[in-house]
Formats: sequence, C-alpha cells, structure tokens
Amino acid sequence: MSLRTEKLKSKRRPMPSMAKNPMKTLGRLLKFIFRRYWLLFVIVFVCIALSSFASVQASSMISDVTSAIEKQLVNKLNGSAVDYSEIFRIILTMVAIFVSICLRRCRASPFATSTRTPSAKR
Repeated sequence: MSLRTEKLKSKRRPMPSMAKNPMKTLGRLLKFIFRRYWLLFVIVFVCIALSSFASVQASSMISDVTSAIEKQLVNKLNGSAVDYSEIFRIILTMVAIFVSICLRRCRASPFATSTRTPSAKR
C-alpha cells in the first residue's frame, strides 16, 4: 500500500452509531416539530394533499380529452357531425390551471429578479 492511501484511510471518520431505540427518537423529533412548528407542519401537509389532488385531476383531465377525441373520431367514421367544443373546453381548462400555477410560482419565487441594486460596502 502506498503512503497516500494509508493517510486517506487514517483521515476517515468512524461510522455514526445507530440510535438504540429509533421509535423513541422519532417520537422526540415529532414532539419537537409539533411543539414549535405545528402551523408550518399543517400548512405543509395541506400543500402535499393539494399537490396529490392536482396530480390526480391532471390524469383525469387527460383521460377526459382522450375519451372526447375517441367519441369525435367515432362520430366522424359514422358520418355524423364532428363537434370539437368539448375537447377545446377541457384543453382550455388545463391551460388556465397551468398558467395560474406558473403565475403564482413566478410571483412567489425567491429567485425572482429584483430592481434593487446592491449597496456598496464601505
């Protein structure tokens, strides 16, 4: 073994030991979170639930669009009149939701550009 690899091995930190009772540690951690940050915890939980709901709705809307397209194709093959208004309504709803989410994120972004100039250090 070379001298360099021996030095690297000697500089490694030992592995941290596992908690003796992980459930007790988790309980203490949750108690700490609920005691000090209960409102933020509830807000995060609500946001996660809304995000899940939005994901399910997106899948449902795509399903609605595909079934509407299928229905119009069957109408066209049967020689009936084709009406795309239902497809356009669903797509416009999806676009409106997407734009509102983008606008909200752009306004609330911490990385949004600022018009302030940094002050010079003295």
